[in-house]
Amino acid sequence: MLNKFPFVLGLALFVTNAATAEEWTFTEGKVDVHCPDHWKAETDDGSLIIHDKDEEVVIYVELVDAKNLDDAVKHLDKELEKHVKNVKSNDDVKHAKTHGLDVVWVEATGKIDDKDVHIMVDFVTTPNHKVLMLCGIVEDAKWDKHEKDIEAVYEGIKPSDKKKKK
Repeated sequence: MLNKFPFVLGLALFVTNAATAEEWTFTEGKVDVHCPDHWKAETDDGSLIIHDKDEEVVIYVELVDAKNLDDAVKHLDKELEKHVKNVKSNDDVKHAKTHGLDVVWVEATGKIDDKDVHIMVDFVTTPNHKVLMLCGIVEDAKWDKHEKDIEAVYEGIKPSDKKKKK
């Protein structure tokens, strides 16, 4: 699936590390991101790309250089528009907390290579007030197969209490 989503590849041109999925720490944001044991995680100069073994799901994670959430959303919209056609948000912006962190998320649909895709975006306010963005894409037809693992990634974000390199 990575080859089907050029915007993810464009955001992560130089993958420097591949690892068995586990917990990754964004030290600047003081936040940990968990990914399922049977998935893979690749780092790229401050970002993290998480995908299942068959590359049917891609979740791109980065600390966004934005002054506020509105700027982060505008940045994401521009990137999605370049590579995903017919993007339609459900306009149901949700607010929640995960492990004490404020989260704003929205879901959307679109098309890549004439395939319907489901897009999930979370913006998490980290303990030191930075914005961590998670943007996941999966073909609609593959959603049910991966839903439990996708939710585990999104719900596994938590404040870091360790000193790990990412």
